[in-house]
Amino acid sequence: MKSIIRWGISDQTSEEIQEKIILTNQINLVLIVVNVLLFSLTIGNQAVFATNVVGLLIVTGSLFANRLSLTDLSRFATANYAMIVIGMSQGFQLPPGQAPIASSTALSIAVVTLAFVLFTPSEWKKILIATAINFVFFLGYPVWSNLLYTAGEGQKVTTPEQQMVVLAFSFITMVGILYLQLRSSRRMGQKNQEMLQALQQEQQDNENTQQELESTLNEIQQNRQEDERRNWAAEGLTQATRILREDEDLKTLCDRLIAFTVKYISANQGGLFIINEVEGEDVLDLYGCFAYDRKKYLTKHIAIGEGLLGQAYLERQYVHLTEIPTDYVTITSGLGKATPTSLLIVPMIVSDTVEGLLEIASFHPFEDHQIAFLQNLGETIASAVRNVKISEKTRKLLEMSQQQAEEMRAQEEEMRQNMEELQATQEEMHRKEQEYLQRIESLETQAQEAS
Repeated sequence: MKSIIRWGISDQTSEEIQEKIILTNQINLVLIVVNVLLFSLTIGNQAVFATNVVGLLIVTGSLFANRLSLTDLSRFATANYAMIVIGMSQGFQLPPGQAPIASSTALSIAVVTLAFVLFTPSEWKKILIATAINFVFFLGYPVWSNLLYTAGEGQKVTTPEQQMVVLAFSFITMVGILYLQLRSSRRMGQKNQEMLQALQQEQQDNENTQQELESTLNEIQQNRQEDERRNWAAEGLTQATRILREDEDLKTLCDRLIAFTVKYISANQGGLFIINEVEGEDVLDLYGCFAYDRKKYLTKHIAIGEGLLGQAYLERQYVHLTEIPTDYVTITSGLGKATPTSLLIVPMIVSDTVEGLLEIASFHPFEDHQIAFLQNLGETIASAVRNVKISEKTRKLLEMSQQQAEEMRAQEEEMRQNMEELQATQEEMHRKEQEYLQRIESLETQAQEAS
């Protein structure tokens, strides 16, 4: 039975049309049952029997039309079935010219609405056609009487009891059709509700997917920004390392490094301070500075613990100020008369030892990746400064060693000359001693001869 109800439905059929086809098949099955039952009341009555046969042929043909995928034809036949059967019934019963039976007329008008049940609102043209066919049959009731009524036979087509049974069956049929329509409407409502829920779920899924996509895009954008910042920092360290590899004195390197650093991070001022020992105490000496593309040759010594630089050296932590009084930079940092709005001091640390400090001033706050870059750059510069200091110390020790070696060679030469002079003196004294001995011996000989 379920397969019969779904006759005419294919994969290409929309949900709404499927419901209408199923409803058509259900109505046809109900009408087939009703027509079969009415056969028991029409035995011996050719007129009613003929009407039932025509009705049964219509609904059966409508059912098999759906089986052949002629769904529109099936629905047209079912929509016009009642009007045809009622017209034939009145034609058999009423003589020509007599007014139609009121109950049959009311029932005819009611079944006109069947077209609106079997077709969707989007099929309004088909609804108009089916309704027009119904009205044609309704207006043609006199024609039915002329064609079907036979004198003497029409007055006894049915007894009052049979008429009541027929009307009861008709009423039950209409109720059944309405019930089927209500079930179809309920199923459509449920499907619409399910579709609405599915659409809402799909919308929610789409929103979730959109949020995931936005999150993914944001993550990709953040990763891209991180990659750009890493590449930017790596390129900056590479350029700074290239400067450090050049064979120049420390002050020249510091000047070039601070100039490069200030320009690379789009700052405005900068100073590079190195730890030196003055009279047995560590001090910060300004080895390189840069201010507004104009070199300021400044000489500045800052004691450990003095000002921001001295405190940053002791604490070994960078200092980032974003609110600076007009004269604060000059007093504390000594980078000229500019009034920057952001100041950053970064200790240059390597092997847990502070070798110096970077001091950068700008009109814009420093971002985290810029601070991280300056910290890494400070470590690189600190390592280079330590190597330069070690090389300088080694060079001085070598010069001192060479000087001492020269002095020792000079002292050895002087000692050699002194030894040679001493030896010559000793030889001269030995020669004179021999001469004296010979004279003494000669004088003794002469004295002996004289005596």
